[in-house]
Amino acid sequence: LDPSELLRGLESGRYTGHVGYAESVCIIADAASLSLTRIEEKQEPIVAEDEIRLGDLTIGKGMVRGLRGFAAGYANGVERIRVEFEAAALAPEYEEIVIEGEDHSIAWRSSGTPGDLGTASVILSIAEKLDQMPYGLLTMADLIPFRIRFEGSAKL
Repeated sequence: LDPSELLRGLESGRYTGHVGYAESVCIIADAASLSLTRIEEKQEPIVAEDEIRLGDLTIGKGMVRGLRGFAAGYANGVERIRVEFEAAALAPEYEEIVIEGEDHSIAWRSSGTPGDLGTASVILSIAEKLDQMPYGLLTMADLIPFRIRFEGSAKL
């Protein structure tokens, strides 16, 4: 797929790529009681620098080999929350969380987290609490037993 065709398809709605970046930023902000003033969201193609062969599939040089997307949440003009996602042929698989504070940063990275199994495990862990919750729409922020908060220039 040609990169310009992907961009046109994303703009027209023919292609969706990954969805939920802005929603993820909003749920993190809600969990932290952080009022956002603006959210940016974007997706862009990752282009093959050389020809790539994967079994019977060939991705030509200059063609799309994946997608990179992000959303950023701003409070009073300062980026406070950012989520990024990248899926591409030959890209390393990992999950990473970085929390930047005024005086220090915390980073966690894993290349062995099975996402589907992790999601199922979280659902099973909270299922026993659901009968104690009020009816209606609940988010993970309503179910986790703690709250996060932003102070100073902290960024997640």
